Amino acid sequence: MSTIIEIELNEINNEIHLWNEYLKERDDVIELAFFKIFVKFEKFLVDIFVKYSTGVTSSQGYIPIRKLEFVDEKHLIEVTMPSNKDYLELNDRFISLVENVLDTSNPISLFFSSADRYFYDKLRYMRNYIAHESSSSYNKYIKHTLNNGEYISPKEFLLKKKSKTNPKTNYSAFIEMVQLYSKKILTN
Repeated sequence: MSTIIEIELNEINNEIHLWNEYLKERDDVIELAFFKIFVKFEKFLVDIFVKYSTGVTSSQGYIPIRKLEFVDEKHLIEVTMPSNKDYLELNDRFISLVENVLDTSNPISLFFSSADRYFYDKLRYMRNYIAHESSSSYNKYIKHTLNNGEYISPKEFLLKKKSKTNPKTNYSAFIEMVQLYSKKILTN
């Protein structure tokens, strides 16, 4: 019998596989592929946090030490969210919440304190630009993702080599990061 957490991990892996197969034929949809996988990964992080906060054990038998214990998701939301919200979103407030609810050695906190956090944040600004295309998201994309450099499209950024010494594209580095941390979060 599959656990909910295992199913959510499979959803990420299936999404990656689907888009990687599609990208073999056409790289013009790489922004959409990135966006869909990024959103699945964020949902995975939030869902796993909720599960861990309410005492659910991962499919690998891991559960972090909790500083605060919640009965269920509704209890967690009621205690931790402002009255005008009924869901958790992945932002700086979420990261603070993780650190206040779970012991700091938990793998979600380890992800947000890793060197990959900088790359993830760059990608988050790009994700917002793809989703909204507002002047605000454009300016943040230029500032944070492109480091105030010359504008290139998200597609160009994703297809660009991560660095001169690292032949991986930003997209493939992103996929590796998602796969690595989605597994670590279940096993610590």
